[in-house]
Amino acid sequence: MSEWLEVGADNYVLVTEGSLLNTGLIVGSERAMVIDTGCGPRQGREILDAVREKTQLPLVVVNTHAHYDHFFGNAVFAEAGVTEFWAHQNCAAEIDERGDVQRRFVGTWNRRCPPVRARTWNWWSPTPS
Repeated sequence: MSEWLEVGADNYVLVTEGSLLNTGLIVGSERAMVIDTGCGPRQGREILDAVREKTQLPLVVVNTHAHYDHFFGNAVFAEAGVTEFWAHQNCAAEIDERGDVQRRFVGTWNRRCPPVRARTWNWWSPTPS
């Protein structure tokens, strides 16, 4: 994991090594918003740990689009107590309808996320906005 880069007051970006994923963090007065959660449980945990180094506020997750490397970490956040997951309605529909198809390609696309051959973990589908 790289270091957080502050891009504005209480606005941060984290570039994950190896996958070129940018994760955003906006820290508010009552909650914090995480933008994209990574490509699976391992990277999702790394992102969550990095977020928790910045804030202990309750979290809301936003998925920018339906590529595996932006939402396969959602389950880690759900297991940590996050209950709000948001995305554009088209993104949410794509995740629900075709997200599972991407699972078998994760290891091919990104070495940081080895292939998951069985449905041993799940993502958390966002609510359409």
